[in-house]
Amino acid sequence: MTYNLLSSQIERETGLMELLLFKLQQEHLMLAAGQDRWLHHATAEVNLVMEQLHQATATRTATSMSLSVDAGLPANATLGQLSQSAATSAPEWSSLLESQRQHLRDLLRQIEHVGRINREILASRLSVTRDALVMLGEAPAVGYGRDSHASRPMAHVVSEAF
Repeated sequence: MTYNLLSSQIERETGLMELLLFKLQQEHLMLAAGQDRWLHHATAEVNLVMEQLHQATATRTATSMSLSVDAGLPANATLGQLSQSAATSAPEWSSLLESQRQHLRDLLRQIEHVGRINREILASRLSVTRDALVMLGEAPAVGYGRDSHASRPMAHVVSEAF
């Protein structure tokens, strides 16, 4: 495996993370404006990008593992460790891999931030809806439980990929 292949796979992953951030920000704008009519479409698009990101991450992980073994590192070496290792054997790739790693981390922080805000807005709306139902004498419907995949924060699912 080559650093060039790993770098191109990281670029693909970065592009998908940027697209995910964009889709989450679209969702946020809809939520903030109270425009729930198209929210299910936005959520479907987020899920589609998440699937693509999962596939790209799996591909990058396989390449990273192979390159790690070739460099004499443990198969589960991080991108940071690969970058440090490249400093001696391929110094031109070391700074590029480190830059790409930092970009991925920055994107992940942004995704976590927007995802957290979106969850807070949804939780607030759910609380208001439940209160209204109680005032009307209706029992609120039971939603997804804590153990359900649907209740997992989006950023947590993304961070598992790194």
